[in-house]
Amino acid sequence: MAFLKCDNVTVQYPVLDARSLSLRNRIVNLGTGGVLEKEAGSAIIITALKNISFELNDGDILGLVGHNGSGKTTLLKTLAGIFEPDVGSVIRNGEVATLLDIGTGIEGDLNGYENIYRIGLLRGFDRRKIEAALPEIEEFTDLGGYLSLPTRTYSAGMKTRLAFAIATMTRPDILLIDEVFAAGDANFQEKARRRVEEQLISAKIILLASHSNDLIRLFCNKCMLLDKGLIRSFGETEDVLEQYQKGA
Repeated sequence: MAFLKCDNVTVQYPVLDARSLSLRNRIVNLGTGGVLEKEAGSAIIITALKNISFELNDGDILGLVGHNGSGKTTLLKTLAGIFEPDVGSVIRNGEVATLLDIGTGIEGDLNGYENIYRIGLLRGFDRRKIEAALPEIEEFTDLGGYLSLPTRTYSAGMKTRLAFAIATMTRPDILLIDEVFAAGDANFQEKARRRVEEQLISAKIILLASHSNDLIRLFCNKCMLLDKGLIRSFGETEDVLEQYQKGA
């Protein structure tokens, strides 16, 4: 059984050498969406997430909504284990796969195939598992001979297709997705949508951060509204989206 729990999670980071605090405070709050918590010498501490608590179980598909800087990406990275909470804990039960920063981990001097093996091995997959996934990745990316070329020759859309295919080469228990549907052309977005629908069959828990309310409605049975690192609303998708649209 897959399980994901946030227990009173707070994530903070320092902004060093903030000499002109009155001006810097305004810039920080506007630019990051975080909250100024305290000052320590020449540093100020920004709280990106504060007192985040929720739990998800098999069958939960959670949509994350909120304005830029609200904490959506920070939350996904904390759930993935990329960030460690300063306070609280994250409990995971099940294999986790992420599709966060498109292209992260793709090495430009390596070709597509080499990147597939490299990232797959870094994620703990054995070579047989990667080899078994290759035909599906080739079909999904539709990159043909480009898979044998260095990825620095790829367009942004080509990198997106490769990154998405690698991230979904297996069927994880928990899948974390950040705005991937905003990337690529219409054909890719349709293929990505179908791919996620396939993931729904096997992935027990999915979190999807998006600025598209239509996508949240299409996929998610639960929704969370974040604002300046705080949970403003959590519950049924339509109820939360209505609150979000009202500017709450």
